[in-house]
Amino acid sequence: MAENLQDQIYIYSLSTESFLSDEERKIHDEKQTLELGMSLYKDILNKLESTRVIEDKDLEKYYKAFSFANVARSAPLYNFYFFGFNEMLEERIIEELTAINRNKKQINKLKKQLFEPYNNRITNIVAELDKMADQFEGIRTLRNQDLIESNIISQFDSVLTRALGINKDETTDDIIMIRAYRYKIFEKLVVNGFTNASGEKYCYFTSSAGGIRNKKSVFIKKSVLDKVQSSLFAGLTRERINKNGGMNPNKYNAYTALSMTASVEWEGFNIENCIVVDDLETSVFGTVDYIDENYNINRKKNYPVDITHTDGAGICLPSVSNKAIQIRLPFFKGLLIPTPFDKFINENPGASPVVTDIYGKEWNVIKDDISIIFTKSQFKAWGYFINREDKDKSWDDYRTAFNEFNCEAAIAMEEVDEDGFDDKLLSYQVLQTLTDVSNSELEYIASQTVHNINKFGNDLDVILDVLGANDENEHKNSFQEAIDLYPNLVNDEHTKEEMKETRRALIKRAKSGKLLLSGNKRVFIAPDTYAFCEKLFLNIDQPKGLLNDGEVSCSLYDDGQKLDVLRSPHLYKEHSINVNKVNKDIKEWFVTNCIYTSVESLISQLLMFDVDGDEALIVSDEKWINIVERNIKGVVPLQYSLKSAQPDIIDNQIIFNSLKSAYEKNIGTVNNQITKVWNSGAVDENAVRVVKWLCLESNAVIDYAKTLWMPTRPNEVDKEIKKFANGRVPHFFISAKNKSKKNVAKINNSVVNRLERDKIIPPTSKHIIFKDVVGTFDYSNLLYNKSVNINSKLAVNIIEKYDELNRKKHWAIKKESRLQGKSMRKVEFRVIKDIRKQLRLIKNDDVFIADVLVEYLYEKRSKNKNLLWDAFGHVIVWNINRNVHNKLECLDCKCEVEITKERQIRCEMCQIKRNKHLDAVRKRKSRQSKKQTEKVS
Repeated sequence: MAENLQDQIYIYSLSTESFLSDEERKIHDEKQTLELGMSLYKDILNKLESTRVIEDKDLEKYYKAFSFANVARSAPLYNFYFFGFNEMLEERIIEELTAINRNKKQINKLKKQLFEPYNNRITNIVAELDKMADQFEGIRTLRNQDLIESNIISQFDSVLTRALGINKDETTDDIIMIRAYRYKIFEKLVVNGFTNASGEKYCYFTSSAGGIRNKKSVFIKKSVLDKVQSSLFAGLTRERINKNGGMNPNKYNAYTALSMTASVEWEGFNIENCIVVDDLETSVFGTVDYIDENYNINRKKNYPVDITHTDGAGICLPSVSNKAIQIRLPFFKGLLIPTPFDKFINENPGASPVVTDIYGKEWNVIKDDISIIFTKSQFKAWGYFINREDKDKSWDDYRTAFNEFNCEAAIAMEEVDEDGFDDKLLSYQVLQTLTDVSNSELEYIASQTVHNINKFGNDLDVILDVLGANDENEHKNSFQEAIDLYPNLVNDEHTKEEMKETRRALIKRAKSGKLLLSGNKRVFIAPDTYAFCEKLFLNIDQPKGLLNDGEVSCSLYDDGQKLDVLRSPHLYKEHSINVNKVNKDIKEWFVTNCIYTSVESLISQLLMFDVDGDEALIVSDEKWINIVERNIKGVVPLQYSLKSAQPDIIDNQIIFNSLKSAYEKNIGTVNNQITKVWNSGAVDENAVRVVKWLCLESNAVIDYAKTLWMPTRPNEVDKEIKKFANGRVPHFFISAKNKSKKNVAKINNSVVNRLERDKIIPPTSKHIIFKDVVGTFDYSNLLYNKSVNINSKLAVNIIEKYDELNRKKHWAIKKESRLQGKSMRKVEFRVIKDIRKQLRLIKNDDVFIADVLVEYLYEKRSKNKNLLWDAFGHVIVWNINRNVHNKLECLDCKCEVEITKERQIRCEMCQIKRNKHLDAVRKRKSRQSKKQTEKVS
C-alpha cells in the first residue's frame, strides 16, 4: 500500500490574513514586522545570554531566518529599532547579560521595559483589526497576490481529488486550505464563504481531526462541490440530516473529511456484495478503577463493562482481500478483516447463512453472494438512510445511491506482508510508566541501540541497517538504494558526514527513550472474528470465540509466548500482558497478521482502542515482560463518567461555533502534565492518583469538540495536580521535543532521564571510528558519461544554479514546514521537485545534469551532496546498475536488461521503436525542408 500512496497533488494553504482588505493589510503588516523584529532581537539577546558573545555571523543567521517573510532582510530589525527603541535600556541589558554575576530579576525587568511599547502597539493593532472586522460588510475576497508558489502544499491522492479529476502533480485552486488565525474573519469565511479575484464563490467544505488540531479547514469552489457532492456523500445532504434530527457538528466534519484521507481506489469493489449488521456487543465483568465527574476514584470488582468488540471493524471473505484493510466509502470508515465465514457456516452444525441487517431485512449470505459484512459502527450515517415507508429497503436505498451517483470505495491502508514487519522502537511514554527499573535492566533494554551506536562506522551490517540500505527496507530512497548496490560508497566523504549526522540523531533519539528491542512489531488490532461469526450465524448472544481472557493471537509470534500489547498514547500503566495462542485450529480462522483480542477480556478498556484501524506495538522480549509484570501489579483499567456528544442542526454558523470551541482545548497540554508526573522523581500513590485524574481530563479533552464538556476540578484535586503540572517538562525533552535547557527541569533519576544521566547512552561527543569495511570508492561509477566536461558554458550554468538553489534550500523547506504544520522532512519532497524543475530549464536532460553535478561535487570532495541525491539520485542509481552490475533499467519500458553496448540506455525492442520514430521524424523534416526549398525556388 505504501507504494500506492505516493501520488500527490498540490493546493494552496493560506491563512485568514489572505482575506484582509488593503487597509487591514497595511496595519497587519506593521504588526507582523514589529513581531518579527521583536522575536529576532529576543533571539539575539538569548544568544548573548547563553554565550556572552554575539558575532556578525549570528546576526547574518537571524537576518536569513526572516527572509521567508517576503520582506527585506533588514526590515524586521529596522522596524524594531525605528519604533521607539530605547538604546539606554539596551545598554543596561547588555551590561547585565555580560556581567560576571548576573541579576536575572533585573534582566527580566529591563527586558519587559524594553519590549513594553512594542507589546502595547501590537495590542492596539489587534483591537483595531477586530474593530475593522466587525465593521466589514459583504463577502470577503481572496487576495490574488497570496496565490504564490511558496503557499503551495502537497496532498496525497484521495477520493476527493479523484472526484475532482485532479491529475498527479497538478496544482489546483478548486480546494484551498485556510488556517484560522483571526477568528472574526474566519467566522465570516465559514458562514458566508468567499470569492476569488475572478468572482468565483468558495464555500466551507470540512475540517478533519488533524485539521482541527492545527486550526485548518478546507474550502472548495461552490460550482465544483455542486458537481461532486452527491458522489462524495451518496446523495446525503445537510437538509436530509437536519430533517432527521441533525448531527453533532464536529462528527459531521469528521465524516465529511473521510473523502480527503490518503487512499487508492478499491478496484473490483461491488456494493451489491455488501450488507451492514449490528455490532458484537457484550458485557464483560472485571475489576476497574472508576472515576466519576467529581474525581472520586473507586475500585470496583466484578464490574460490568459494556464493550462493542467490533467497534469500527467488519469482515470479508479472503477472496475479497487476503490482508486486513482500512476502507473508506461515503460515511463509512473502518477495518475489514478477512474471515472465511462461508467455511464457518459449512463446518458448524446449526449455523445458518441467514442474517438480519441493521434495518431488519434478512439476507442469505451464500445465496445473495455476500462477501463483505460491514457493522453498524462503520456506517456513520446509517440512521439518515432509513426508509420511513419501507424500512427493509433502507440498505437497498444506500446501494442504489452509491451506484447512481458513481460513489467510490477506497483503501486507505493495508497490512504489510509478513516479511515487511520491521522491528519498531519503544517510546518514552511506555518507558516512563515503568517506575521500578534497575540500571542493569535499563542497560539491557538499551543494549541493542547502544550496540548499533558503537558499531556504527566499523561494522558494515550495522552501517547498512542503520542507514536503511538493507533488504528489509522495501522503500529505500535513492541514496539508500545506491549504497545497497555499491557499498563502497560508504567510503565517500558525503556518506561519512551522513553517518556522523545519523549517529548524532541515533543518540538523540535514544536519549528520548526511542530504543530498539528485537521482535517489536506494529500491527492492526482485531476482535475475535470467530466470536463474531458465532453471534451472526449461530445466534449466540454471549459468544466465547477462540480466545480466553488473558489471551491474544498474532501469527508473527510463537504459541505460548508472552506479549506486552501497547498502544499510543500511553498515559497510565497501559501494559497488557497476554499469552499468545497460535495453533492449527486458530490459523484456520485468524488468517491475517493482526493481533486478535478476546471477547472475554477488558484489554480494549485498558488500552482504550477501537478496531477501525488502530495499531498496537507488541513487545515480546522476555526480560522486558518480566520488568513490566513487576511494575503493573494491581493495575486495572480506568473507567470514566463522560458526557455523550449531542446532535445539532448542521449549518455553517453552528459548525464555526463548534470549531472555535474545539480550538480552545489542547490534548498535548494534558499529556505533558502526565509526563511531568511520571518524571517527577519519586512516583508514589499520590502521583499515580494524579495521573488517573489527568487521564480523565485527557479523555474529556479528546471528546470536547463533540461534547463541549469538561469536568470541573474540585479545589483539593486542583492543588494536587498543580504540584506537578506547574513544573517544567522533564530534562529528556531536550532530545524528545527539541526543548532548550532553560525550559526543562533538572535531570533526575526518572527512568528515561537515567539513559543520559547514567551514561547508558553514549554521549554525542564520542567520535565515530571509521574502519575500512569495504573497498575503494570510485565516483566514476556514479557517472553515465565518464568524460563529461564541467567547464562548458552549459555545465557552468547548471553548477551556478545548483549552488544558488542549494544555499536557499534549507529556508525554503523551513518556510513550507511552517505553512503546512509538518516536519521539514515531510515537506522536502515538493521543494526538491521545484529545484529539479528549475535545473531542467537550463537543460531538460536529467542524465546530463546528474553527470555534471556528480563530477563537480565529487571532484572537489564536497561533504554535502544531499541536494544532488534528493534531486537526481534516481539517475545515479541507474548509472551504478549500469557501471557496477552491468545492468540498466530501460528508459522507456522500465524493464531490467544486461548491457550489451556502450552508452546503451534502452532495451533492444524499445531502441528499435525509438530508431523507427527518429527515422520517421527525420523523413518528415526532410520532406518539409524540400517543400520549403521548392517554394523559394
